Amino acid sequence: MRASKFLIGCSALAVLAGASAAEADVAISKKPTANMSCSAGVCSPTAAKATLNATDLANMLAGGDVKVTTGSGATNIVVKDGFSWTSTSRLTLDAMQSVEFDKPVTVAGSGAVTIATNDGGKNGEFIVLPEQGSIQFWDLSSSLIIDGQSYTLVGDIKTLAADIAENPSGFYALANDYDASQDSFDSVPIATEFSGTFEGLGQTISRLSIRHAHDNCEGLFGTVQTSGILRDVALERVNVSVAGGLSAGTLVGCNFGGIMNASATGTIKGSINRGAMGGLIGSNAGTVFDAFAEVAVRSSDTGAMGGLVGTSFGMVSRSGALGSVSGGPYSGVGGLIGSGSGISQSFAGGLVSGGDGSYVGGLIGNGSAIVESYATGNVFGEQSVYVGGFVGVGHDIEDSYSRGSVSAGSTKKSHLGGFAGSGYDITSSYSTGAPSGGNPNSVIGGLLGKSIGRHSLSHDYWDTDTSLQSQGCGAGDCSGVVGKTNQQLQSGLPDGFNPSVWVEHAGVNDGFPYLITIPPK
Repeated sequence: MRASKFLIGCSALAVLAGASAAEADVAISKKPTANMSCSAGVCSPTAAKATLNATDLANMLAGGDVKVTTGSGATNIVVKDGFSWTSTSRLTLDAMQSVEFDKPVTVAGSGAVTIATNDGGKNGEFIVLPEQGSIQFWDLSSSLIIDGQSYTLVGDIKTLAADIAENPSGFYALANDYDASQDSFDSVPIATEFSGTFEGLGQTISRLSIRHAHDNCEGLFGTVQTSGILRDVALERVNVSVAGGLSAGTLVGCNFGGIMNASATGTIKGSINRGAMGGLIGSNAGTVFDAFAEVAVRSSDTGAMGGLVGTSFGMVSRSGALGSVSGGPYSGVGGLIGSGSGISQSFAGGLVSGGDGSYVGGLIGNGSAIVESYATGNVFGEQSVYVGGFVGVGHDIEDSYSRGSVSAGSTKKSHLGGFAGSGYDITSSYSTGAPSGGNPNSVIGGLLGKSIGRHSLSHDYWDTDTSLQSQGCGAGDCSGVVGKTNQQLQSGLPDGFNPSVWVEHAGVNDGFPYLITIPPK
């Protein structure tokens, strides 16, 4: 079972699933068929909202091919309840916009599936709802077509690796959940640089073990090229042990392409030779959407360590991490990302710790260009560190917050802040955590350890009660930063907090403001 915490407020797939139900949908469910006309193997709605009973559909498939369309009135097709069939029949789901699977559908014979999205519309997607939806095939010779492209069905990792080695730009789909406990990998399982599409179809790969790998890019996939896509797959109880290399993750070592609706639980640890290590991706120069990791990340080396991604200078959005992260000296260590930029609508909640001379943050160790994100984990740095509840060192941050405590070793001077150890250009953000530690010369502030230069700090706040700090910044220009009591922060949105972005309820987030796009649970 995929980690349930994938859905903590961040998945746009879940949001889309909820939204689509209120729109003009054809719902395949346990409810009686209503507002649907089925004739000669084609079922179309007779009203904007229609229901096709899942058992009725399975019975029709027993006798021949069936095509379900949105017709001229509906928009999306949503599979709300699962079904299966054993015949050779093909099921076609043809939608004006999206086709969404909220529950498992099983092709138990040698039948086939065709998915067509954006037939007459735009901005639609093929959606497999995390943890709940899937398409399973019992016969690997079955046909799967998605938006006009035929996919090769595979049942195990070694076959997938062999197929990709022959055709790196091909289209592949995982037919069923796969238990990899009997496999033995001492290097990257899929070493060929991948430029095609891998569609996990909502399946889980469990107990994958990669031991003593020392490739430059290490993970289930070594490298995903710019045209490559990995999607709709979960790794469960994965164990990756790294003995060298430059970039290591559980799913992919080096990503230049697209990763979406992917997750992992387990452990990754070892040596990265001043490189990058992440709970899902080692280094990212592409796009990552709707990704989650609850992976313990451990390295005593210098580098960049993150709960989801080690280094990222591409885009990470609608994603999260809850695993603990531990990094070595002179590193960037973060609950979500070790070092990078381009983060939106994302969160982290694991314990984060970094070695001497490191940048350590609840969300990111060293980063910029971050919007609508939060961190709740406690953060610790050894000596001579920059430590913040949200970011160790960062800038260009907007509409974000942190709730974790911040601390450092007591021997040397450090910079500590409830939100950032050091930073600038931070707007409409707040922190509640208590920063403490370092030697007597350490720079400590409720929000920032040190404000850099004369750059903007506006509509930023720290909790004077929970932080136990009377000053917003330990050093630098702190104009634009305001201290508020616990009660004041819980009694309505502060000035500068946009009500279309922020909301406040007594029973959520301990009554403190939270982000509408990623509400905490």
